[in-house]
Amino acid sequence: MGTGLAAALLWAYWLTFAEMAARWSSDPQYSHGYLVPAFAGLLLWQRRARLPAVWQSHPAGGGLMALALLLRCLAGHADIAVLDASVERVISPETLCQGVDFTPFAGLAARGWPRHVLLRGVPIVQDGALRAGPGTGRFVQRRLP
Repeated sequence: MGTGLAAALLWAYWLTFAEMAARWSSDPQYSHGYLVPAFAGLLLWQRRARLPAVWQSHPAGGGLMALALLLRCLAGHADIAVLDASVERVISPETLCQGVDFTPFAGLAARGWPRHVLLRGVPIVQDGALRAGPGTGRFVQRRLP
C-alpha cells in the first residue's frame, strides 16, 4: 500500500513538484530547495518515536487520506477563476492581455474582473496581474460556419 500511496501522491502533486523544481533551478535564493524535503524527511524519521499517539494510524485514516487525495487530484487539474465584482473596467486590447491589437468588445464597460485564475491547477493570474508566460495557452482550431 505504501508504494501505491506514494505513486498517487506523486501524480496528484506533479504540477506542484514541477513548479518547485523550476523555481529551485532558476532562482538563486531557492537553490537550496532540493535539500529541504530530504532534510525534513530525515528529521521526521529520526524523531518518529516522539510523535504523539494521535499521529498513529486510525481506522478512518485511510478513507480520509483517500478522500483528501481525490480532492487534491481534482483541484490540481481544474480551471478556476475568481472574479472581483467591485472592479469595473473599460475593455480594450491592452486590458485583455491577448497579444492582439483589436477586440470587438473595445469600449464596453465590464463589471467584475479576474482576481485569481488557475489553469490546470497552475496560477496564471494573481491579485489581478497576469503571471502566465508565452506559450501557456493553446490555439483552438475552429471552422467558420
